[in-house]
Amino acid sequence: MYLTTDLIPYRADTPWADGLKECVYTNLLVNSCIFNELPLIGMRTSNPTIETILNKTLVSHPWMGDRFAEFLQNSATSEDMLSLLRGVTAVVISYDVRPSFYWVRTGAIYLDARNFWRTPEERDTLNTAPDYRSDFGSDLQFGIYWRYVKNDSYYYPQASLAASSRNSRNLDQLEAALSWLMYHELAHANDFFPPMSWASIADSQTPLSFFQNNAPQSTLLYNQYPLNSSVLDALADVSFGGETATTAQRNYTASEAADEFSADTAPAFYAYYTEREDYATLFERFMMLHRLGVSADVGVIGNNNNPDALITWGQRNRINQDTLQARAAFTVERVLPNLNVAQIQAELPATIQLRANTSWFDFESLTNSQQVSPLRLEGSDKPYRPALQMRHWDHHLRY
Repeated sequence: MYLTTDLIPYRADTPWADGLKECVYTNLLVNSCIFNELPLIGMRTSNPTIETILNKTLVSHPWMGDRFAEFLQNSATSEDMLSLLRGVTAVVISYDVRPSFYWVRTGAIYLDARNFWRTPEERDTLNTAPDYRSDFGSDLQFGIYWRYVKNDSYYYPQASLAASSRNSRNLDQLEAALSWLMYHELAHANDFFPPMSWASIADSQTPLSFFQNNAPQSTLLYNQYPLNSSVLDALADVSFGGETATTAQRNYTASEAADEFSADTAPAFYAYYTEREDYATLFERFMMLHRLGVSADVGVIGNNNNPDALITWGQRNRINQDTLQARAAFTVERVLPNLNVAQIQAELPATIQLRANTSWFDFESLTNSQQVSPLRLEGSDKPYRPALQMRHWDHHLRY
């Protein structure tokens, strides 16, 4: 990776300026820095303030830090985020990060700034290069897609945000763009550095050495609650890892994929890529439903001769299906130990089966007994149809 040299501490007077410069985002980074140079936030305080977080934030443009501060100040997820951010050494927000990721070697999260913009002028400063994984899995006969929904409407992705429209985003839209991503990346951080570990980590250790000597919580999840589908495990390597599909995989149908996925206990197809992504996705889906009342849809859709994106199988709120509840509870209880997960699960919405042979875009029809009109953009006769390539590659993990 050739990294920008434009990054600056968001707070110019931060006491962590040297550590941020040398340990997080530089072409000269070879070794993992010891925690004495840049500790986890939770190693120094159990109750970080927003200023504590901003002092550990690097940005390529000052407006990115402004938007991050707005999110932390105004989001309904703010209390969660301050707790979860204790598990990182730093936050990086940059125009050249694509996709967002968590890096074990530095203990920091790296966030794609396209999730932070609020004005067209801010958006103009971003890198528009596509995610390098955009074509992975394109020769398969099916996709297993996802979206977030709320109040019978799209929550994420968001309508009316094409770059050509020059629209701005309000704070609610900023929250929608950021909350799921932050929950996911911070689940990675708290997987490798769980709250129970912070007090015992020595300043002489590095993030990498700690990881090499301590099993992540996701390994414990798999020891107790493993996923069972070796077929989807291999197909995830094609869709998310860029492996070349075998003849058998290219011939695998949407119906076969639906049978395999529905019988197992993964919250999303991305969970099959690695056990780390499974852990983070379980936490992300649970917290979006619990904290924001936002449901996740998952749908198996055939890719061939299917212009209306008729679904083969789908569910809403799969995270609260009885077969997934133990796995979700195991994860959430370790990332945010203060939550009463059993009580929350009893109060969360039940799983809803989406109607087969109905268009993914005929929004209300998927959960109603009769066909209704698809969701349309305000002031337009055209139905809102965001790209189906919304799988789960907006976040990732690096060692």
